[in-house]
Amino acid sequence: MASRVALACALLAASSSGCFILFHDPEGSGGATSTGSSSGVTTASPGVAVSSSGSGSCNSPDLTTDKANCGSCNHACEGDCAHGVCQAVLVGSFPASVALLAANETHVFVATLSSTMPGGGTLYRVRADVAPRPGPVIADQTEVTDALGALAAGAGGLAYYAPQGVMTPKLLLCSGVAFSCTPTAEAPPVTAGDQHFSGLYFDGSNVFAALPMASTILRLDGATGHWLTELHLKQPQAHAIDGNGTILGWSTYQPPCAGTATIAEATNSTPEDLMCQFPLATNNPNAPVATTTAITSDGTLYTVLEDKNSTRAIYANDKLTFTNYSSFRPYGLDAHGNNVFVGTGAGLLRCDSNPNDTMGNTCVEIAKQTAEHIAVTNQYVWFADDVGTLYRATR
Repeated sequence: MASRVALACALLAASSSGCFILFHDPEGSGGATSTGSSSGVTTASPGVAVSSSGSGSCNSPDLTTDKANCGSCNHACEGDCAHGVCQAVLVGSFPASVALLAANETHVFVATLSSTMPGGGTLYRVRADVAPRPGPVIADQTEVTDALGALAAGAGGLAYYAPQGVMTPKLLLCSGVAFSCTPTAEAPPVTAGDQHFSGLYFDGSNVFAALPMASTILRLDGATGHWLTELHLKQPQAHAIDGNGTILGWSTYQPPCAGTATIAEATNSTPEDLMCQFPLATNNPNAPVATTTAITSDGTLYTVLEDKNSTRAIYANDKLTFTNYSSFRPYGLDAHGNNVFVGTGAGLLRCDSNPNDTMGNTCVEIAKQTAEHIAVTNQYVWFADDVGTLYRATR
């Protein structure tokens, strides 16, 4: 049974409640156990593991440590395999601090801050299949003279917005062999006082942008290039936004709350007036604010709240329950499928989507490095620390 348990005492510094135990239950399987175990993997004979998840049999002495069959047969890692989970590898480093991170299936996009140009920096595009190595990351790059506001990657490339102070914010679309960024032909229809977008979601065709003061979610129609007002939120200060291809989720800054709408609702010709379904921290004297939102394929919305004492927690909402999901202090947050990926100062965790899990019992550690920024694709979990180092782990 020891192989099924990952001790998370290393997270003590990131936890407000001390050491706790993370139970290992990798996607599609459990650890290699004796015949008859309910973990999802049985051992048919010495040196041969049989997975009940449909991945067949393989000549593996231990699915919890075998890089070629990590967690299940034929699931290979480029890094080490520990507790049946692929561990992260160092992809390389950047010459400045990482501010933003986004990824699609072909590339990961990294924005670093400039030390000489306030608010500006450099955008890097890194091939998803780049070979890991110490030293500088091999990447395309383009200088950003505008301030960097937010990144969102989709199948069509990258979208980022540039806040312009008292002027209208710009949204730029970045793609092409030479990797260049071009402002949208039509300026976003913002109101006076809304000088920036507070969040972006790019589904590969449409770009959804949250306007905080107007509490409106706009959509840039990928087919026509026109901006449309799609959702009016009845709570002020629309903030973080995310989607899973079917459902759009958002949070408001203060008072903190969160809500969801289907992409179909958010792409019709008549703007919807929507209430947040999830109040996020009532009767809290520290007045926490929602900072980051991620949504899983089952429609559960995860939101990071940070109070005035800089204490952070993750809250999960599936329209039925509302729970403080974790006892550790999160940095980065992303979701893919039915997994939630949580970055802390002591490592990166992969958790099963379970709003009733208040102690992170379905989480397993996949990296020990600080994970400030996270982006997840079908193949990789990408993450970066705050000093400019990029890592990835095989999903």
